[in-house]
Amino acid sequence: MKNTLKTIIGKLDLTKLYPLARRIIDLKKTKKPVYNSIDHMLSTESGIVRVRLYPVREYSKLMIFFHGGGWATESIDTYDRVCAALARTTGCAVLSADYSLAPEHKFPVALNECYGVIKEAVRACDLFGLKKEDIILCGDSAGGNLAAAAALLGRDRGEFLISKMVLIYPVIACDYGSDALFKSVHEKAEGYSLTSDHMEDYVELYMRSRADKESPYFSPINAVHFRNMPDTLIITAENDPLRDEGIAFGRQLKRGGSQVYAYRMNDTEHGFFADTEDKNAVMARKMIRRFIRDEKIL
Repeated sequence: MKNTLKTIIGKLDLTKLYPLARRIIDLKKTKKPVYNSIDHMLSTESGIVRVRLYPVREYSKLMIFFHGGGWATESIDTYDRVCAALARTTGCAVLSADYSLAPEHKFPVALNECYGVIKEAVRACDLFGLKKEDIILCGDSAGGNLAAAAALLGRDRGEFLISKMVLIYPVIACDYGSDALFKSVHEKAEGYSLTSDHMEDYVELYMRSRADKESPYFSPINAVHFRNMPDTLIITAENDPLRDEGIAFGRQLKRGGSQVYAYRMNDTEHGFFADTEDKNAVMARKMIRRFIRDEKIL
């Protein structure tokens, strides 16, 4: 079923058929609850955002999770299993944010909503017996982009500094054309679950104009500097056009003074993390748990 969905979506022109892609992806929604989660409409400075909390007993950390889907598909419902598995494995309470999708809501709407969720969590951490440094950002693909961009924005505005961040095959450079800088964009352009052409489609859906791509809050690789950024775990997939930009972002963060742990999962494709029973997804969740606990990751 999962491979069939990937095959169908892989043949779509997403700039025109994103509504169909959403309907196909919605087939992944769980029919029965997989976790005793709590839905809430969170009031933020950017408006009302639906969030889902996955509580755990005696938690000491809060992980704020942003789902992937090219900013244009997926939801907290299609990522229900992913967040439930993260909460169970890591022992962190997980807060999943249902940000508004492109192209109906273009950059920076999703970023502003995610930023607002983080800001509210930072503001309320004392109520839950947490310290600000107990808040961790996590996201895969476009969600990784939003996590990285929000961390940059919080630093640049002086409103919060995130201590730890987990990025799973993140969108960082937003350049997937014939003259793209990173080799994986060309070497892994087609034949896998995510193509470079589809990444161009997603970027087209998200941006308002070409000028957006120059913004570090759209393309985090364009940040002026990388100081005062979170210690970061970056997990990439071998057969993924996004692979090399994630690795390059890790190098930039390391130069800025962050502790960075970057791992390439061999024989994997973009999206493996969403298949919670996949052995590589299981391994990635264990790595995340160790990173959060300051243990040896491998």
